[in-house]
Amino acid sequence: MGVRHDNIRRLINVNLDFDAGETFYIVPWSDWHVEAIDADEDALFRHAEIIGRTKNCYTFIAGDMVDAIGHRDPRFRRTPIKEWFVDATIHEGEEPGAVLADFIAEEVLIKAGIRREKLLAVGIGNHEDSWLKYHHVDIGQLVADRMSVLDRYGGYAFDLKIGFTYRNASSKTGTSCSFVFDVHHGWQSGRRSGGLANQLELELGFSNADAAVRGHVHKKHVFPFDCRWIGNKMDRDWPRLGVVSGTYKLGWREQSPSSHAPSTYELRKGFRPAIKSNLGPPVVVLRPQVGTRGSQPKIEVGWLDSVDTLAQLTDN
Repeated sequence: MGVRHDNIRRLINVNLDFDAGETFYIVPWSDWHVEAIDADEDALFRHAEIIGRTKNCYTFIAGDMVDAIGHRDPRFRRTPIKEWFVDATIHEGEEPGAVLADFIAEEVLIKAGIRREKLLAVGIGNHEDSWLKYHHVDIGQLVADRMSVLDRYGGYAFDLKIGFTYRNASSKTGTSCSFVFDVHHGWQSGRRSGGLANQLELELGFSNADAAVRGHVHKKHVFPFDCRWIGNKMDRDWPRLGVVSGTYKLGWREQSPSSHAPSTYELRKGFRPAIKSNLGPPVVVLRPQVGTRGSQPKIEVGWLDSVDTLAQLTDN
């Protein structure tokens, strides 16, 4: 079951109200790989809990929530999903892809307080696409359905437009503004960060999106690009971002001499292992402005290097 989105670019619209001086935190989230033996599940759950409890914090998923491996694969993570998965599929006869969707919705998102209101969109990556090709199950669509955001399911690539409306608008103040994310799970495998920055800068020239978000490469970066918006009567500063959304996959595992588990993809390809303290996504910080005039942007744009930094900032 499932609907392919290969040649369809969905525009997902969401609207948020704001008061003067209010700040919003948007987390571009991808590459969890929850079944993989070298995925840091503790970091994933910790970040989910931070997103769930933080005021004005929202997220969208850009794919690779799961790993396209079966529970008999030695690289399959042993706990806690192993027992959960085996009980449901072997003992109860449920479809494996549906079980994974249940785990993501119930154990990762809902348990952490991330519900429909905080989940702006759901997309898939190459691992969910493999499930769709070989098992005819669209895990991303199932997750969106479980979370009651089926209308915000974007497939492999989508555009997310967040509209901000001022609660106390009058004829003398600006009433609304918006920020657009161009989201694609990604395809590059370059090991140097310069290639990612060059490609993101190029792709921002293909649309009028405010930020281009890419996953897949298991790196975390935010590249700022200073642009100009030229209107009919004035021009203004247009801060734009290229975002690479990180991962929870360490890329290696320590093996004992008696271990027969195969090496991970990253180890075979010679990628540097991830540093645990650097796992997860960056955070885009948006501050909608009221009654903006002149050359100042309608939304002040910034970023934080991690979800843990967000917790340090907002918990104090």
